[in-house]
Amino acid sequence: STLLMRKDATVDVPDDANVPADPPLPPREPLPDDDFVVDRTEWVPPGFAFAMDYERTAGGIGGGAPASIWMRLRTKVVKGEEPSPFQWLAAAADMGSQLGGYLPYRTYRTINADITAHIGRLPTTPWIGMDGVHRVAADAIGQTTAQMFDEEGFLATMQSSVHIDRWQF
Repeated sequence: STLLMRKDATVDVPDDANVPADPPLPPREPLPDDDFVVDRTEWVPPGFAFAMDYERTAGGIGGGAPASIWMRLRTKVVKGEEPSPFQWLAAAADMGSQLGGYLPYRTYRTINADITAHIGRLPTTPWIGMDGVHRVAADAIGQTTAQMFDEEGFLATMQSSVHIDRWQF
């Protein structure tokens, strides 16, 4: 389900308002030995992994938290239409189940059972950053929470329920 909120009003924030600081943006320099997708044809099945460009800036597959990554949608979502800022954000939010995972990726797969993004504003640039934490219980149910950014600052808070299972080859 989706809720689109009307943007009619303007808000004049008083100069003396106690406004929380924006969370810091993840760094933009990718890790030199990024292991997310070195060879996309080696072990990643076609689909979502092929639709994005990635620059992991903290953590690594199976490395747990802290974890941050910048992503950019590299394909159209609807044939003949350029992706919208909402589509950039939604595609990046789907990365939540892999963001800060600490289980061996070649042994376990994770699926976002749901995704909720509380959006403060839509992105103005296609590169979307996520900085988050992934937690897993022994019953193979997990959760990811993350802050989302574009190159201008904070965008959204994302949360996802995650199902974990062993790869079935």
